[in-house]
Amino acid sequence: MTKRNYIQNKVATSSFTLPVAAVITILSWCCSEHIWSTRIIHCLLVFACTYLLIILDTTYSLIRTRSRIGPALFLLCMAIMIPGCTILEVCLALPFVLSLYMLLNTQQEERSHLPIRSFQTFLFLSISILIHPVVIILLFPYIVAMGTFLRAWTLRSAIAAILGLLTPFWFLFGWYLITWDTQIPIRIFDLLQNTEILNWPKLFNTLGWEKWTLIILIIFIGICSITHYLRTKNYDKVHTRMLLNTLVLIEICLIIGIIILPLYMIELQIMIFTVTSILAGHYFTLDHSKTTRIIFIITIICFFILIIQNIWNNLFH
Repeated sequence: MTKRNYIQNKVATSSFTLPVAAVITILSWCCSEHIWSTRIIHCLLVFACTYLLIILDTTYSLIRTRSRIGPALFLLCMAIMIPGCTILEVCLALPFVLSLYMLLNTQQEERSHLPIRSFQTFLFLSISILIHPVVIILLFPYIVAMGTFLRAWTLRSAIAAILGLLTPFWFLFGWYLITWDTQIPIRIFDLLQNTEILNWPKLFNTLGWEKWTLIILIIFIGICSITHYLRTKNYDKVHTRMLLNTLVLIEICLIIGIIILPLYMIELQIMIFTVTSILAGHYFTLDHSKTTRIIFIITIICFFILIIQNIWNNLFH
């Protein structure tokens, strides 16, 4: 390690990175305009997702060295984004992270007589779809990843996946029979009925420059992380490459989703934060080139400015 990449290496591998990000996140939430009960729920949901990301990194050994920069980036992104989010939008993160965790766990499940992981993957994905229909765009990359990278598709796993997708809707149908409340079923089809999905001018008026800066920064980091992985993937184990290929495919689909479905920017941002944080952890921890050092410093400065601006707006406006 040279003096030039000392700061990047120290931040990426330090055990204090995640606690510092947690403190900054809590401080940002304390200054938000939400009532305290909403802040506490937001906090519990996001920290639960962060814990699952740590477990995911540890279980699948996606990085060749110990690092907490990925979960820390996720916390900082949510600290900037959450003050403008509802509880339902934040709830989307938890089943999505669970579905992602179980998806990576389906690797080579053709050896199993009971494909419970495939069932759980699509069960949590279906719950995410119930929270917001835009998540349905991930159905295709999940199917492709299981069939190509993870080698998990068999007749048993296909049946388990279909049952997992239908189970939440089966409970929803039971709820409908009891209450005759059609609000939730109608909401599921809002995505198909919305004729303003490509209304960029409306989105420019509703989102501030902080949110636009954040999403542009995250997409840029995601593209850099994908480029780094494709350039250096031969250094990873075959098992790790299979998992990272899956994450890269999902990341690309989410970026495309943000471009063609801008009105669902918030929901897609929450999901892209999750995937990008994992890929960025791999990128910033393992690549110490001059370009990466510059990108890392710019990222830290941008996050610092956005968080300060976020706290300032909540306190004085």
